[in-house]
Amino acid sequence: SSNFVPQIASGCVAEQAGATQALNDLLMQSYDNILHFFPAGWDSAANASFAGLRGRGAFVVTAQWVDGAVGNGVAIRSEAGLNCTFVEPFEPGASLDVRDSAGKESTLTKLPNLTPQGKAVYQFRTERGESYSISRQRTWRMY
Repeated sequence: SSNFVPQIASGCVAEQAGATQALNDLLMQSYDNILHFFPAGWDSAANASFAGLRGRGAFVVTAQWVDGAVGNGVAIRSEAGLNCTFVEPFEPGASLDVRDSAGKESTLTKLPNLTPQGKAVYQFRTERGESYSISRQRTWRMY
């Protein structure tokens, strides 16, 4: 349809929009201005990805779920320049690295609140129109 509303046989528009919202919520949630990527955890054998999902705060997000974890980081474009608040996307305690499109590291603040699942919540400042990547911080080992 030209208005981007899915056309499901014998369903009203509200039901159709609800089906789309339920699917999106499996991929990303953004309630209370906190982005939560793949909140359902998914199966370790399942692979999934999304591109261009909009989150509260005018953020456009792209991410993938590979072999039971968020793979290769999360890409976020800020359309309004607000602070970006998100639930840690990797295993608890993983060191995170946030960089803008030029590779400049962003200051990441760990907030005092935890999710009901015990995951940490982080925040960083954004600039309008800038893109950011959230990834695991690389660690180097000397042998």
